[in-house]
Amino acid sequence: MARQLLLVFLLALTGAVSVFPAAAQEQTGEQSDWQPVGISFYQSGQQALQNQDYDRAVLDASLFVLLNPTDSQGYFMRSIGYMGREDADAALTDIETAIRLAPEDTYPATYRANLFTVRANIFAATEDVDAALESYTQALDINPTVQNYANRAFLFAQQESYDEALADIDDAVALGGDQSPPFLHLLRGLFNTQKGDTSAAASDYLDYAMLIGTDVREADPLTPNEPRQLEFAEGRVYRIPVTIEDSQQLSILATPGQESQVDPLVILLGPDGAPVVANDDTSSSDPTALIENFQPPEPGRYTIVITYSGDTTTGTVIAAIALDG
Repeated sequence: MARQLLLVFLLALTGAVSVFPAAAQEQTGEQSDWQPVGISFYQSGQQALQNQDYDRAVLDASLFVLLNPTDSQGYFMRSIGYMGREDADAALTDIETAIRLAPEDTYPATYRANLFTVRANIFAATEDVDAALESYTQALDINPTVQNYANRAFLFAQQESYDEALADIDDAVALGGDQSPPFLHLLRGLFNTQKGDTSAAASDYLDYAMLIGTDVREADPLTPNEPRQLEFAEGRVYRIPVTIEDSQQLSILATPGQESQVDPLVILLGPDGAPVVANDDTSSSDPTALIENFQPPEPGRYTIVITYSGDTTTGTVIAAIALDG
């Protein structure tokens, strides 16, 4: 699941730009009379951030701050620019100033929560996990978001606080409702795997597969010890039947094809359709999915579900099974 960890960590690092508002006053939904001196510098800095021109963003924000030294938003903008330039110390100094200049009775909750989110992102980028957790908690207390629950869950998992991580994922799913991103279920599967609850992890991975599965394909059974290449595209999920006789053990392998970046995910469903075991990565450096020497509780017709778990959805996967006993 190394790629999933990277995905969430990048979310933490890049989330600052996505939460940056046009202006704090505009978040109330009302017509704003905010017309600071040099607003053109602010607008130019916004455009520079969108273009990922961080040097220009820092320059424009600095000019805006020079003209408006007590306006929180200039420091907020410049902090994000510094993050883009990978200057964490300067970014932290500016976001601390932006927080100090944004009292609760003056600025809307969404803006203030974004400030704490950016500060948490900076701490996460510098691997100050405790400080990042505290800042995400402050942001969530002000304005809960799916992203911040997921980011805090990731940091809890880094500390092996899996119950707290799972609770945050549950809160994120509840908050997102029908719009919850599928990767939350993938993360929950990862955290349950790390916690040692393989049954819960299999259910989580199946939930993920069902959510992304817009192209579910019923495939022919695999012949033991004869690998087969599966073609993947966005939303594709393969369902492959396998009959397991009494006392047989099943092993399933799914690995990226040649020059493929698809990260396979394997789930085994019992005769009743319920998930019984699953695997994403064999290690942090190997995306191969492997279920090895699984002894089923009963013989019968099982179903192998194979899909992808990373952000690469197009490519090939080599799948194979072995039946021993």
